[in-house]
Amino acid sequence: MFGGCLLHPDDIILLSPGVAGLQEMLDTCYEVACSVSLQFNVHKCHRLVVGKMCKFSVSRVSLAFRKVNGVTKSNIWAYTLNVMSTH
Repeated sequence: MFGGCLLHPDDIILLSPGVAGLQEMLDTCYEVACSVSLQFNVHKCHRLVVGKMCKFSVSRVSLAFRKVNGVTKSNIWAYTLNVMSTH
């Protein structure tokens, strides 16, 4: 199993092979952020499922007790270009 984290000054990408691992990583990020008085904007957070499981419904994941919305492979490029143009 692999779990990872890619960091940029104001962005984090969490990589996890499963939903449970992703939720644990999100919980850890939330706890650390709270301990240093930082907040996540959950409305800017998204999850993307790739591989064989992308055809199935994926369990809900949350950050700061709010649902993290999903994006699909079909709209990820449009989303990425939109985010890049706002930075």
